[in-house]
This record gives sequence, C-alpha cells and structure tokens, in this order.
Amino acid sequence: MATNTATCKNGEISIKTIYSRRFVEDLKTTFKKVTWESGTNRWILYAWDVNKMALYAFLERWKIGKEPSFGKDFDTSILKREFFFEKARAAELGSSFEYEKPDSASVYPHQECALKLLMENDGNMLISDDMGLGKTCESLLFARNQKKYPFVVFCPAITKANWRKEISFWADVKVDDVAVIEGKTPVSADFLRSKVSTVINYQVVEAHTDELEDARYKLAIIDETQNIANPKAKQTKATLNIVEDIPCVVAMSGTPMINRPIDLYTTLRAIKKNTGDFTFWNYVNRYCGAVQTKYGWKFDGATNLAELNEKLLKGIMIRRKKEDVLKELPPKNRKYFYIEMPEKVSTLYAEIRKDFSIYYNAVRGNSSEKFTAEKFTMIEKLKKIAIDGKKSKVVDFVLKTHSAVKKLIVYGHHIYFLDFLEKRLNESSIKTYRIDGETPQKDRDSNIEEFNTSSNCVLVCGIKCASTGLNLQTCNTIIFAELTWTPSDHLQAEDRIYRIGQKRRCDIYYLIAEGTIEEKVYNVICRKDKVIKKAIDDE
Repeated sequence: MATNTATCKNGEISIKTIYSRRFVEDLKTTFKKVTWESGTNRWILYAWDVNKMALYAFLERWKIGKEPSFGKDFDTSILKREFFFEKARAAELGSSFEYEKPDSASVYPHQECALKLLMENDGNMLISDDMGLGKTCESLLFARNQKKYPFVVFCPAITKANWRKEISFWADVKVDDVAVIEGKTPVSADFLRSKVSTVINYQVVEAHTDELEDARYKLAIIDETQNIANPKAKQTKATLNIVEDIPCVVAMSGTPMINRPIDLYTTLRAIKKNTGDFTFWNYVNRYCGAVQTKYGWKFDGATNLAELNEKLLKGIMIRRKKEDVLKELPPKNRKYFYIEMPEKVSTLYAEIRKDFSIYYNAVRGNSSEKFTAEKFTMIEKLKKIAIDGKKSKVVDFVLKTHSAVKKLIVYGHHIYFLDFLEKRLNESSIKTYRIDGETPQKDRDSNIEEFNTSSNCVLVCGIKCASTGLNLQTCNTIIFAELTWTPSDHLQAEDRIYRIGQKRRCDIYYLIAEGTIEEKVYNVICRKDKVIKKAIDDE
C-alpha cells in the first residue's frame, strides 16, 4: 500500500500515512474505535463503527487518497452488516408480522426477525445468535407457527429437562406429549409417533437410530451443533443419518465453529446446504486449505474467511451479537490473572518440560498413534503440575471473591481439582453445588434450581459438561480456574450468565499459572478465537 492511502475491504478500513502526532490525535478524537497494527504500520477501523461523512472529511483534511473502489466497498460492508437487523428494526417500529405465541410471552424484535426468516426459508438454517439471545424460543415458535409436528430435538444430556419445559411453553405441547429418551433402552417407533415431540441426547442417538428414522418427523432441531462437528464420531454419523430424511432442519449454536472452518461442515450438511460452493471438496479446498500429505488429506486450515462469512449470511446463517440487538444488556468484563508458581513447583515443572522438549525434538515429524498418545500424556502431566502449583492460590481467590459478591460459578476441567476445590469450600462453610460429568441428571437439575434460588453460594462446574444449555443469569461472576484448548468452551460457559434477563455487569476471571503450559493454552485459545470470529462474524 502506498503512503497516504486508504482502502476498504470486507468492512476493514486501512489507513497508511507518514507518522504525525497531530494526525494521531485527530484520528483518535474523530474515531472512538481505531487500532494500530504495528506489523504493517497502518491504522485499522471498521465501516460500521464510523460515520461516512466524518470519515471522508477526515481523509480530505489529511490529503489521504482513496482507492477507486473505496466507496463501493464501504457501502457494501454496511449493507451486509445491516442485512439481518433490517427486519428486527421493522418489528421494533411496528411491523405487521403476525404469529402465534404464548399469551404470557415477551418476544424481542430480533427473535421475531429470526422467526420470520425461518418461516420464509421453511427452516433449513443455522441460528448462530450469541448465547443467551433466545435461540430455543425462535426454533420452537417456528415449529408452532409452521405446524411442524411431530418434531425431534437433539441436545446435550444436561439440557433435556429444560427442553421439555421449553417445548411445553413455546410450542404449545402438553408435557405428557413430549417423549424424553433416557439411556439406551429400546423404545418403539409407534410410541414415538404417538408423541408430538421427542427429546434425545447425543450420547444415545446411535442406540435409537432405527426407531427415530421410523418416527416420520417433520422437523429436527439440532441444539449445540458443535456436538456433531466431528464427522467420524458415532453420534455425528447417527444424527446425520436420521436428519437426512427429515424435510426441515433447524440447527442452533452460538459457537458452531469450534476451532476452524472444517468444524462447520457437518452442520451445513445437516441443514441441507452442502451443495454448489459447499459440496465437500469445494468447501475444504476453498475454506479449509485442503492439502494432501504422505499421511493423507488435512483440512485444518482457514482460508478465504471473509468470503465464507458473506456466503453464510446469505440465507444459511442467522447471526446476531448481543451488543447489536440488546442495547440494555450490561457489559461483560473479562480479567486475566497470572498466578506465580511456588519455587519447588517451578523447578519440577522446568525439569519435566526439559525432558519433554528433548523427547519431542528427537521424534519430531513422527505422526504415529503411539507418539501422539505419549505427547498428550506428557502435556497432561505439565498441566497437572501447573494446576497443583496454583490450586491453593485459586482457592484463596475464590474465597476472596465470594466474600465480596456472595454468589459465583467456578469452572474447572479435571475431577481431582474439582474435588479439591469443593472440599476446601465446604471446609470454609460455604454452600457449594457441583456439576460434572459424573453428576446424575436428577442431581444436576436440583443443583441448578437450588443455585438459582440461593443468594449465597458457589457452583463448581466441569467446563465440558456445564457450559451449554444452562440459564444461570441469577449470578454475574465466573472464575475459570482451568482452561481447555477450545475457545467455544469458554464462550459458552461465559454466556450461562450473560444472557437475556441479566441486569448486572458480568465479571469473568481467568486464572493462569505463570510460566507454564497454561500460558500456551491461553495463546492458542486467542489464536483460534480470531479464526472463528473472522469466519462467523467477519471481525
């Protein structure tokens, strides 16, 4: 890019000019959201964050030239950004859009927008609204208004009870007419056909494939579609086989892409969008950087993300962010705390890490299953040392936070750490509730209900099993005591409290063991998060 020029591509405005203190002061005074990109020596801002006339006046004032397509690109970016808000604004102003809903229900304009888009397209779309914006309400109002009975809901185990209640309220279905499949005990297709709706969790779908295929559903709702992201998983194969013959499918997830674009493909297949540019090989070559190695094909790249985002928004994906549609929702405040390791732990960690580095360098390039297993074993060992080194300080942080806010949620990952934390909290006479992968469903439901009605308590959760489908907005504080490698795990967990009904600022704390693999995990999360935001939100 030449000096003193401005470009606009996919909404990103790039300004490159000779440094001047007065220029910088004027830039930051004129535009509230602007960042400096040191690697390319340019200022970055976005079309939807600026006033067009103010921008043009600024460029003229500093004699900055615009590329020939600048104006067109700017206007196109704004139109694309506004596309899915247009109907919501119309509803806000008094749209004539009429639909059935429960008499006691309040439906937000953005939810009406989604319902109308679903009805216009007869489903077969991905609702990818931010967590907490009411995707469940939107999908069930669609079933109700389009008379898509009977229908089936695929969801995580922890949300089955909630789905039964939501179906009864939003879809006008009696509770007794909702079949909730438990475990792998066979049920007959005749029994399912006698019900208006069926709810089943992913872990047992394979065991019930035959009867679900014979139930002749008119609609499938796939909740938290990241659960079918792995095409090799049995639950993915079974779910896709069942929905293939169901004429209408609505997929739902605030985080449909776990790490990279290939994660999204099974969802596109489920909602019957795997045609044209989105046939498998077209998709992986264009958006996943497909490359053939001596070990086989790899699809773990991320390419042409702005184009992917544009195509998804054209009749495939409904995507709204909280800050765009719920102006009254309080802010989300993230804070990152680095915990210093005790000297003995740091010494042990350094020794193990040195051994790992020697081993890794000796076998670099080896992709055998044995090496992969040994590598992950050593990584888990490093993570355990980091956890052991910080766990006492984590407890101190939790106790201090509890004394200030009285009610909070702590997310961890390993059972032994959750046990340790729960024991220490009980020793401090703090009422503690627990949800992890070993908690029976009935205990989960009662723990959630008691936590939501209590004003002084701590909920200790496993991040993998309690990050989706839960409404915990009676609390406004979360502590992540451990990290996973997946950004969507943390975003999902954050939005258990950051959702409709929340009236207070949400404080979210990440506790990271300094100088350990947790810093690496955190950096990986940030890098993956950038890829996801580019593809899903074009940010």
